[in-house]
Amino acid sequence: MCDIGRRVYDRRMVASNDGNFSVKLNDNEFLCTPTGTSKGFMTPEFICKVDAKGNVPEANEAFRPSSEKQAE
Repeated sequence: MCDIGRRVYDRRMVASNDGNFSVKLNDNEFLCTPTGTSKGFMTPEFICKVDAKGNVPEANEAFRPSSEKQAE
């Protein structure tokens, strides 16, 4: 995810702290980018794990998952 963030940023596909993306691990777990951070400068500790209900079982306390984590 960090490598993709750098590539997207380097190609000027996002500006500043724009853009969010996620990866589905299984039917209940997802990794997602944090809100309010530049995707071009992420490191692994930035990544948040969320579940299908929008709970955040794993995240560095300095980072919150993007709003897309909300379960519908």
